[in-house]
Amino acid sequence: MRTMNSTKRHPNVPNNVRIAVINAMKDLEKTEANYQWVAKVNCLSSFCVKRIWLTYKNEGRYLNKPKGGSEKKFDQSAQMTLVNLARWHYHLSQTELCKLFYEHTNLEISRRSAVEILHNHGVKSYKGKFKPILSQEQMDARLKWCLEREHWTVEDWKKYVFTDECGIHETGRRNVYFLRRPDEGDDPRFFLATKNNGGFFVSVWGGVSQYGLTPIVCSLSDKERWDADHYLKILKQVAVPFLESLDLEFQQDNASTHTAEIVQHYFDQKGIEPLPWSPHSPDLSIIENIWHLLKLKLPVKVYENRDDFVAAIRLAWTQIGQDVVDALYESIPNRIKECIEKKGGHTHY
Repeated sequence: MRTMNSTKRHPNVPNNVRIAVINAMKDLEKTEANYQWVAKVNCLSSFCVKRIWLTYKNEGRYLNKPKGGSEKKFDQSAQMTLVNLARWHYHLSQTELCKLFYEHTNLEISRRSAVEILHNHGVKSYKGKFKPILSQEQMDARLKWCLEREHWTVEDWKKYVFTDECGIHETGRRNVYFLRRPDEGDDPRFFLATKNNGGFFVSVWGGVSQYGLTPIVCSLSDKERWDADHYLKILKQVAVPFLESLDLEFQQDNASTHTAEIVQHYFDQKGIEPLPWSPHSPDLSIIENIWHLLKLKLPVKVYENRDDFVAAIRLAWTQIGQDVVDALYESIPNRIKECIEKKGGHTHY
């Protein structure tokens, strides 16, 4: 059984993650709840967070200790050359990077050695994120919006229900991993099925509040597209009754269906004033994280009919727990802070 006095280290935690953990813990009380929160944000165990913090507190050390062993083939200068090449030519594969390193240093390096050196310097290969391109004008608008709400607390944000729509394709998921043996690559169990046009398609409306998720609304057919009239129907039948039952405020983005005249007229009639939303800011809305989790919870399979697919979506929606909702609301002030620090640029959320 591991205890706080254990000497076991966690050398596989990248240095940049260790720094993020330490910086976060500096501003928090050292309670079990805060350890667990920092662990969840950084995808670590709470034990690992405690060890990283105690190492810093007792030894004043941010980074991993260098590994022992025989003298390394690549000195610090060669390693930094590799790191700088990777940072400059970030689009290259590992094999291409090794070739480029040889061209610059006349030193041969294996992919494994290159990866180890890069990892030790906090450089890893990550999947690219899809983000809208921001103009300076849009960044300025985001910055202004965040500055106006810089001092809002989590309790202030919990007054709002965050809502949006999402489209889900039956076979739209990518980068799905299976645990299998090397010789099982052609086993149909490990195939990702494809269909013409992505299979069934369902438009979904939903929201997230401090009390949990709203009921969701699913489109009745693949070809059904939601216009302002349909959105107004969702507001009347689902969204507004949910708001009124819990005395909450409303958030929506600036999509044309949301800002249509008939929708604004209905809001005026009901005395609803939606939260003015920052343009091009899906990273500031926690409902976007809910959509991502919803898609991850959907079983990777081919559905016999559309009703089964819709039923799977509804079931996955109910499996998103309150702990996830609470963590997302806790993250909003940090999103605002990060956007301000980046002068209206994209956050990592």
